[in-house]
Amino acid sequence: MKAARVVWILALSLALTFSAACGDDDGGEGTEDGTGDTDPGDSTGDDTGSDDTGDPPPDEPEPPSSDFTIELLYIVEPTPSQREVFDAAVEVWTSVITNALAPAALDPGMIPAQCGGPLDGPVLTVTGVAITVDLSPIDGPGRTLGAAGPCGLRNTDQSPLLGTMIFDSDDLDVLEQRGILSTVILHEMGHVLGFGTLWEFEGFLQDPSVRNGPGSDTHFTGPLAIEEFEKALSGTYSGAVVPVENSGQQGSADGHWRENVMVDELMTPSITGFEPFVPMSAITIAAFEDMPYFDVSYALADPFTVPTRFAAPAPEGESLDFNCKLIRPKFEVSSAGDFYALER
Repeated sequence: MKAARVVWILALSLALTFSAACGDDDGGEGTEDGTGDTDPGDSTGDDTGSDDTGDPPPDEPEPPSSDFTIELLYIVEPTPSQREVFDAAVEVWTSVITNALAPAALDPGMIPAQCGGPLDGPVLTVTGVAITVDLSPIDGPGRTLGAAGPCGLRNTDQSPLLGTMIFDSDDLDVLEQRGILSTVILHEMGHVLGFGTLWEFEGFLQDPSVRNGPGSDTHFTGPLAIEEFEKALSGTYSGAVVPVENSGQQGSADGHWRENVMVDELMTPSITGFEPFVPMSAITIAAFEDMPYFDVSYALADPFTVPTRFAAPAPEGESLDFNCKLIRPKFEVSSAGDFYALER
């Protein structure tokens, strides 16, 4: 089942090939990335109607059933091809997170400006997350990619209700031409759902490097993610687990898995080369299950092994680094859709 995401995404004709990184908020470079050994699994199948025994071939994997929803509220309309990429990322995350959250009313016209509003449209009943999506010029090609994170939390259980993703429109054509836009969006949508952006809020981030300095042994303490990390080890690891990026650069640091340990996993701050496959590991999925409000499915987890060596820097020209800002929550939202400044 761990190769299911590969087969399914190929069936959608969308290659998930992430080659971007979040940098610091001030436009600094992300950390160096490297190469490592992962097994992308075998996503090939028998195209014939039966095998040599006369038995029918196995059915193509279906996406797991889920009651979790993601509503995209576009501030600037994407092109049809870009919309397909956003929809594919929604399909993936709504198959990883499976439970409906407490329903809450959301009037787009009442969304605060800090969260991308106000917008036109009818009142929504949100049982997952609504995300405002802004595709506008920021600072020209090759500089700031954008920003992503949860902006409003439910006032009942602090689960994300409203998030925002901002992309520099001057970068979108290049990302799309290189075939990497799909996984860039998948990565950033993970931040909206709380990856790296709600860890400290929920008490899972220890020894943060932005506060304590570069080189701190920053780590995520969710027990399920720790268990999956230890399963994925190809040897021993002497540091605190699960290791989180500790470069000290806000944006990359404290919000991603550590680059020189996890290497090319989806939620590291950068990925080497324009690879045809980037794994979403069970470690990442377990980090969401560690959050107090999510149920998950591991059906789309990809095969992944944590290397036992530190990764070497990527050869020049074989990685693509971007700067982006991780957005932290600013509001609590009632079930009736009223916004209150978050005082925590």
